[in-house]
Amino acid sequence: MKITNLSQSTQDGDLFLIQVQKVTILYGSTLKLSSILNYLPAHFNFPEDDELDGLASNSDRNSPKSQKRQKLQDKEEQFAQLLQPLNINDCDFESFPNPDILQPQKPFTKLKYTSQSNATDGLQANTNNKLYKKLDGRYFIDNESIKFELRKLNIVQLSDIDIILVCNFNDIYGLPFITRLQSQFMGKIYMTLPMGQIGQQLLKEFVIQNDNRNLTKDLGSKDSSYFKHEKLRELFKRQGIDEWQDLYTYADIERCFTDYVKLLNYNESFTFDNLIKMTPLSSGLHLGSCNWLLEIGQHRVGILSNSSEEGDFRYPLYFNVEDLFKNLDVLIVGSILKQQNDQLFFWQQSKLFYEKLNNCLNSSLNAKVLLPVQPTFILEIIDILIHKLTNVRIIFISESADQIMQYANISVEYLNQKLQTKIQGSENPFQFEKLLNDDRMQVFSNIEQYLEHKKEKQLMNGGIGSFDEFSKEIIITSHPSMRLGESSYWLNHLNKNNQSQSFMILTDSQFCHDELLMKPFAKANNVKVLYSPIDPNLTFTQLNNILNKFKPKRLICPASYTREQKSVGIDQANFKNALIIQDLEGTVVNTIKESMTVCLTDDDIGTLKYKGLCPTLIANKIKIKNKNQQKISRVQGIDIEFKDNQYTIVDVVSGQDQTEQKQALSLYSKLLELNQSKQSDQRQNSGQIQQSKISNNTRLIKVNSLIPLDKSLNQLRVTLQQSGFKNHLEELEDLGIIKLEEYDCQISVDYRERCISVECQNDFQVMIKVNDTIKKTLKLI
Repeated sequence: MKITNLSQSTQDGDLFLIQVQKVTILYGSTLKLSSILNYLPAHFNFPEDDELDGLASNSDRNSPKSQKRQKLQDKEEQFAQLLQPLNINDCDFESFPNPDILQPQKPFTKLKYTSQSNATDGLQANTNNKLYKKLDGRYFIDNESIKFELRKLNIVQLSDIDIILVCNFNDIYGLPFITRLQSQFMGKIYMTLPMGQIGQQLLKEFVIQNDNRNLTKDLGSKDSSYFKHEKLRELFKRQGIDEWQDLYTYADIERCFTDYVKLLNYNESFTFDNLIKMTPLSSGLHLGSCNWLLEIGQHRVGILSNSSEEGDFRYPLYFNVEDLFKNLDVLIVGSILKQQNDQLFFWQQSKLFYEKLNNCLNSSLNAKVLLPVQPTFILEIIDILIHKLTNVRIIFISESADQIMQYANISVEYLNQKLQTKIQGSENPFQFEKLLNDDRMQVFSNIEQYLEHKKEKQLMNGGIGSFDEFSKEIIITSHPSMRLGESSYWLNHLNKNNQSQSFMILTDSQFCHDELLMKPFAKANNVKVLYSPIDPNLTFTQLNNILNKFKPKRLICPASYTREQKSVGIDQANFKNALIIQDLEGTVVNTIKESMTVCLTDDDIGTLKYKGLCPTLIANKIKIKNKNQQKISRVQGIDIEFKDNQYTIVDVVSGQDQTEQKQALSLYSKLLELNQSKQSDQRQNSGQIQQSKISNNTRLIKVNSLIPLDKSLNQLRVTLQQSGFKNHLEELEDLGIIKLEEYDCQISVDYRERCISVECQNDFQVMIKVNDTIKKTLKLI
């Protein structure tokens, strides 16, 4: 087994490659989102440092020493102006070292260059076309479309990847980049059902935000781009910048989820080629987030992604520690722990956030508070908004707002026990409708829709502003990077119209610790900015406790996470931010750094043994002779030992005419025949029941192959319950029947034919309403 760390980042997440026998698994964050901080957002007019310093004294600039220093600075800035915004600092431009041991493949080299006769001076062309601005001592790209860094994926040969495992929403943003290279990537992507539902909406919103930013910016002529300058091509090529790409499209996202994504529920396993069994287990981070358990023969390998143990204070299903850590042979831990040094728990962070939010709102009668966040953040603070903040209106602006609120209420099995019990009382887990009905929350897809609403409201009042009891407002919008979405528009708006009574609270732990986040706004923003990071991830203390309780045989983690305890008289505060490896008695610790590979041999984790159905990977290659020197033409089952990536056949169950095998095959055939007969009887009986109830009111709905019908009955039942239809479920072998208790009506879900039929007796209106409810649920799923 080989584990390679392709990328290691506390901010953006790690990217790992796992190779087991001939199977290659990729998991983690495939896109470095923080790179967009090097660009300037739309809507703002940023004054450059040179403009602000124009009146400074020139008396000290005439000395020979100053002139010499100025020439050196000018020469250095020729490169800095172009390369520093792309986050390449302190480079040796004459001999740039190759940071990767592996030779990079180049499937992502998409940018094409054209010769430019008029581009004689790259720096001058850039200056004239305002492609960069120097703000607060730092260069930022201005009038240039955003490019995304994919250099780490060039190390991987995409055609070798069999499986991509998705753990949380941060992992999804690079997937369409991979799947649009259809000639190279032939594998499958696995994620949980809510990850597929909500993740697709988040990606589409991300595309809209990026397109809007690029359209708003004055991109100038094509020849003015950094990536087009002939003199810079070789330099950019050496730095890998020529491999940066424009963002994917709507069509790329649709193709990714339709052709490559497979959806699973928690604890639902799938087996790859009869060899590796993979199971998603709840991580407690957000709706549908998971850790993965890999079972390879008798070996158990755990992948610990971003997780949260604070289920009592949050909405997701609890972190499934027991099933993940029990009897682990190998545990792989990435850069997943809290970023803050103070290591506050979620309930403490939430309390501090509420106090700051409340103080801002109480500072004036017309206070406005801007929260630049991901749309899913609304689920974290819904209780605060409902129960603790009164006489405050919430403005929620997001393209995916409606879908997220609806998905959250129907994804009952992914919520904690407290929220699940609300369904039994016919109450939605999240009470968004209470806020909407009380006019305490207004939801808009975009800023245009919001402005149109304000305009209509003003016209209704005869063009005169009316008294509004909710004069205090919380504006929840994205993106937390302040480079995309409506957040920069709102900050600019509040600066112009209400700066003395306006505040912005930064909560997203991925961005708010980065000094680049607010650097462009240092001299352009007068709105008071508060920092209140909310990070539900595990702390070092929590992970230490888990490791000491379950003691996996081998731990692979970042080198920065470990620290040896050398003495008894130790400052315990120093060890809140490290795993104390001497406490992990019986656990072998391997530290891993970026671009480093850990190879585990049979001596490290024991010989891999496998007994069961023969993997096709092996069945197609093995040629064995039995004791009678007769070739085995068909391999049904196999008992194998793997050693140093070579397999040894211990025993084979073949298709030869041996007495024991004949008996076994006969017994298997009888069981199969009996099972098929039973299924046929059940379907026949079900058909007779349905035939007796057929009336003129029958509707048939064909279902998309992407929707997991067998796992969607609970969501369908919940939606019907919320629509006023009490129901109960009867399950047959290939058929699920939902019967409405107060009406002579039933919904039959045929798993084999992938269709849903609605049958009602003498009540056409009920049938229409049920039919619409089902379509609404399927659209959400």
